[in-house]
Amino acid sequence: MKRILLIGGPGSGKSTLARRMGDILDIPVVHLDMLRWNGDGTMVEDSVMRDRMMDAMSGDSWIIDGNHTSTLEMRIEACDTVIFLDVPAEVRILGLEERRGKPRPDLPWEETEGDGYREFLEYARNFDETKRPVFMGILGAVTDKDVIVLKSRDEMDSFLKGLGGD
Repeated sequence: MKRILLIGGPGSGKSTLARRMGDILDIPVVHLDMLRWNGDGTMVEDSVMRDRMMDAMSGDSWIIDGNHTSTLEMRIEACDTVIFLDVPAEVRILGLEERRGKPRPDLPWEETEGDGYREFLEYARNFDETKRPVFMGILGAVTDKDVIVLKSRDEMDSFLKGLGGD
């Protein structure tokens, strides 16, 4: 496990798990949102995103967290392990609510009630119906990578302990 891709619904714990894994495994962590967004909440151009992604994947080892389907195929090709956080919607929504208004190292701005947050919350609520089937289909076709599905915070904690974490 040297090139790890972490995907899952909004609020599932991707960034937190990535940071904890990075500490345990001593592997650099790349947060896709930091590559995709400017500090003012605007997206960078697709070409800039791809250049940043290629640069991030040039190292021997990395953990990349984030979904962004526009670069998912290239990240899956480059990784050796895919971890899908398949936690229930109510857990994800609680995660989103708990982090709102707090500075985060994985996002170049603080999420607040404004700035499209309600739309984002709706996207998160509908993830299981709209995006989860897409991700499950993609993961079902992956045969040459380790695919790990974690379905709860307890499973994430057990996984981290298996890696040598507290």
